Amino acid sequence: MEMERNLYQTLVYHENADVLSNIEVVGAQGKISRSLLSLAYATFGKIDQSERILNSLDKSTENLFELETKMLLLLYRRKRIEAMTLAMDILNKYPMAAFARYFLAIDAIRKKRPEESANHCKIFLEYYPKHDNVTLQLAEALAYMRRYQQSLEYVKQCKPSLKQRLYLILIPSVLPKYRFILVLAGILAAALGLPMFVLTSILLMLFLGIVISVLKYKGTLIPTRLFYLAIMITISWWFGHCVWALM
Repeated sequence: MEMERNLYQTLVYHENADVLSNIEVVGAQGKISRSLLSLAYATFGKIDQSERILNSLDKSTENLFELETKMLLLLYRRKRIEAMTLAMDILNKYPMAAFARYFLAIDAIRKKRPEESANHCKIFLEYYPKHDNVTLQLAEALAYMRRYQQSLEYVKQCKPSLKQRLYLILIPSVLPKYRFILVLAGILAAALGLPMFVLTSILLMLFLGIVISVLKYKGTLIPTRLFYLAIMITISWWFGHCVWALM
């Protein structure tokens, strides 16, 4: 059981690239349950292998690994309602269930329920305190609740990464002083004769960032903040352009 708990935590943190092969080796030696191997395959998107093992298990004694595997397979099949119902059932029985908790935290953000998402993240971090993705998810939920300072404190706790640096820049971007800086920058750019093609290039880069962030990250903060910056830069530039044209 101790080995299975450690391997489950390794799956949750997903920091070791060899975690799946390690679990396969230990599973082949019969040192862990096949249900954990099934969950490992599911977390790495190996649906056929996961489902094959799951179907061979005794359904009368379902454990945490089997239930979370079922939930992940439902998500792969785009059955979100059934997956959400199962996730809530899992948490009633296993409060430490990481994948079920994380799914409900992400789902709550997408449904514009940041308080619920923050609560799930805080409980998750009680069991897995050094999980950067969930810490950033908590920061995102707090940002939507307009608790910006607390949000940034959580972001600073995470290891440096592209996502972490983007959060440090984008979370405070809606504050009045940053909004003023954006407007002033747009006016100055227009005053200095920033060509339209340069503005277009900047906007294209921002929208490309929006597309990439939507595909890469599960949260919504990065694309929405990039879209906000694109709108602010465009309005500021045109406002400055009109002001200087009238002078």
